[in-house]
Amino acid sequence: MTPSKTFILDVELADICNINCKMCPREELARPKGFMNAKTFDMVIKKLNETNATHAILSGFGEPGLNPNFAEFADALASKTSCYTQINSNGLPLTYKVIDALTTTKVNAINLNINGHNQAEYEKAAPGKDNFKELLSNIDYMLEKKKKGWDISLKIQPTLLDETNEHFKTFKNFWFKRGIDEIILHPCNNRGGYYQDKSRHSGKLEKGIAPYCRHMLFVAWNGDVFSCSHDIKGKYKLGAIDALQQSWLKTAHIPLCNTCNISSFKIIKSNNLC
Repeated sequence: MTPSKTFILDVELADICNINCKMCPREELARPKGFMNAKTFDMVIKKLNETNATHAILSGFGEPGLNPNFAEFADALASKTSCYTQINSNGLPLTYKVIDALTTTKVNAINLNINGHNQAEYEKAAPGKDNFKELLSNIDYMLEKKKKGWDISLKIQPTLLDETNEHFKTFKNFWFKRGIDEIILHPCNNRGGYYQDKSRHSGKLEKGIAPYCRHMLFVAWNGDVFSCSHDIKGKYKLGAIDALQQSWLKTAHIPLCNTCNISSFKIIKSNNLC
């Protein structure tokens, strides 16, 4: 198969999470739970290079920063492949110590999954006493490091809920004035049909597969490869990481896609203040 222009691998370092977001159907997760180990991760690096992957995202269905080897793995991903390397995190495990370690890596971007600009708004999506205060401290430390020369793109990635939309202008201005580079707006979706609260998503199904999903495969923490992390029951396994082929993108459209309403995201740049 001729390599596609874009090939993204979503790498799950952990399928365990430290917060309980209201729009996440974690209680439905039936795949095995755990942390990716060094042997599996080394195979991920090998296959990223063999398949000419263009992007590697540390994300999955858990919080990557909980993996005990998180900073080491992020460094290897950025230094041992030619991929654009991105971390998706809720930001709480990105402590000063972890941030100091990340500043020595070649990671390109950190996308912070945050739905609020103060504790009250934040808790509407992710309940947790004092979590926002801790999160803000971590982010300010990242921004301080960035001002001192850390070459990183820092982005806020909220899931669009009614409560987010209600205060979005304030939300946007708060984060841009603080120094965030971009806000990536993701409409709330039904996670392959497993998240049924239609008060938070439209329920409307998209035709076909979302554009960026066509170029992405997902590797779970144990090395199993799926079309998408939303396959939380593990029904449509494509194979194991040691056999990964870019040609598996041809089978990216699975029955789960027919019940999913994920749609394209919108990027807002930091010069868009109002």
